[in-house]
Amino acid sequence: MSKTIIYDLDGTLADLSKGLAKLEGYDDPVAWYLRNEVDYGKYVYPKVIEKHIDNGCFADLPPMPNFDNHILLMETFKSYGYKIKILSSCMDY
Repeated sequence: MSKTIIYDLDGTLADLSKGLAKLEGYDDPVAWYLRNEVDYGKYVYPKVIEKHIDNGCFADLPPMPNFDNHILLMETFKSYGYKIKILSSCMDY
């Protein structure tokens, strides 16, 4: 029987907030979010991703602060026979 660990990309391995804020011209992801929350409500992330999906918005996301620890964990899990999958999907692309 195969064992699999699934990591979510956005907010676990890669910092989606910082990446999208940068694409929108903000240095501060909190200020970016608050500004966009007014326009998009609970759909902030999908709406802004839609605007930038063709610009490769996921390709240049900065890593989360504990990214290196996750890499070590993944290597450890793999050494115990686990398969590692990375999940990212909030769009229909």
